[in-house]
Amino acid sequence: MRPRVSQKFLAAFFSRFPLYQIDRQMRLLKIKTKEGVVKYQIMGFQSDFHTCEANAAFAQDSQPNPESFNNLQTNNHSTKPLLTSKLSLIGLTSRTIWCALVLFACVSLGRAQGFVGFGGATEYDSGFNPSVAISGTTVVEVHNGQAESGPMWYHVGQVYDSTTITWGPAYNYDTGFNPSVAISGTTVVEVHNGQGEFGPMWYHVGQVSGSTIEWGPYYNYDTGWNPSVAISGSTVVEVHNGQGGDGPMWYHVGTINGKKITWGPSNSYDWGYNPSVALVGSTAFEVHNGQGGAGPLWYHVGTVGGNQITWSPSNSYDWGWNPKIAAFAANCYDDPPVVMEVHNANSYPGDLWYHYGDWPGGTTLALGPTTEYDWGWNPSIAADSDFNGVVEVHNGQGTFGPMWYHVGGNFCIG
Repeated sequence: MRPRVSQKFLAAFFSRFPLYQIDRQMRLLKIKTKEGVVKYQIMGFQSDFHTCEANAAFAQDSQPNPESFNNLQTNNHSTKPLLTSKLSLIGLTSRTIWCALVLFACVSLGRAQGFVGFGGATEYDSGFNPSVAISGTTVVEVHNGQAESGPMWYHVGQVYDSTTITWGPAYNYDTGFNPSVAISGTTVVEVHNGQGEFGPMWYHVGQVSGSTIEWGPYYNYDTGWNPSVAISGSTVVEVHNGQGGDGPMWYHVGTINGKKITWGPSNSYDWGYNPSVALVGSTAFEVHNGQGGAGPLWYHVGTVGGNQITWSPSNSYDWGWNPKIAAFAANCYDDPPVVMEVHNANSYPGDLWYHYGDWPGGTTLALGPTTEYDWGWNPSIAADSDFNGVVEVHNGQGTFGPMWYHVGGNFCIG
């Protein structure tokens, strides 16, 4: 699942078309057209220029646009006929050529990683509030069986190819609301509300066995609302709201011991709503709404130490609702951890958007532009370095009904 693009091929091909200039300081790819120079932002350059993430080429239809391609110039002669004759045989479009130009800009600076986008949406079940996790090619999904507190169900699946997951049957495992799931190896942790409102929150620890999970008992660990959980090895991080609306948000750090978790104290870390957390080693990534409706989205980067997390200041990164975050240790050379975020554009069913980026260290993320990928509600995202890709699930509507998934891939260049 880790395609590579030949530096030699791209260099030989595009050396014939001196259409571009790379501005390292400004992180721009400058492309010449009849109208002038199109400045194309390339996100993700690191200080040593070993990393360049090219997802911007796949994300922006409007900058540059296919009409600009028609006007590309080199040595005062239109390049369109030559480019078309060279590439039409393998079905490449003008948009693909723009992608390739950006990839070449990455390659010319050394090594690169990027996101190739999501495959098509596939329906897999009916339910509400899905949450997904992945370890290697093993996918675990949990959801409510209706749009209110009641039976909760899970699936275990295997990523079959770059667009397909082979799912096992749906199994009932508990009763509650707002389930969230995480997996490390074969160990699964699930958290949920015991009811459809603020109140006791519960967890399970389980082990994947084929298409089923051997769950341990449910245990109460706190009182709150809207919990989210992440695992790295035996370390667990959980975040939640302290009430049924926006307000103080809290976290726990815990350690898995068999079918139980030894939790540290609950600590307040910010004010907001809809928190979501991911964990790579000892680094935690958290996103949330700043209020109880659509509006600014914020993130934190934190370092786990014992049963505490040292959080960075909050950083605003977009506008939307119901954000979810996933992260994994990139396996393209020595590139930094990859971060993937999804959210609704509004506080009702509608456009779904994602950010792809990385964590170059410190207190901030290098996130790419926001990209629309589907229509729906309640998106959830999971990512894994062994699989080198991401899995997304969501509702197709604002209540109980069909649920859908996407598979997307990371790639390496060089």
